[in-house]
Amino acid sequence: MRIRNDGPAFAAMRRAMSVAYDRDPVESGSGGSVPLVPLLSRTFPDAEILIYGAGDEKSQYHSIDESVDLADLERATLAEALLFAELAGS
Repeated sequence: MRIRNDGPAFAAMRRAMSVAYDRDPVESGSGGSVPLVPLLSRTFPDAEILIYGAGDEKSQYHSIDESVDLADLERATLAEALLFAELAGS
């Protein structure tokens, strides 16, 4: 299932990520690894589902040695703040 990625919230997130990371964001599909996403998309077909997180190639998500780069976490937090500010009309 493909989810909508052409609405105003996605555009706002792309702009926020571009500013926070100083480069264009890269979108990737997870193949439904988060089961809630297809359920939300079916239940609310007009909703824009945005999921993102801090992480780099050395993060080893969900493993015993999982880590996060603090600079990346700061950028992800900034992107979220910029997104909320834009969506709030600030």
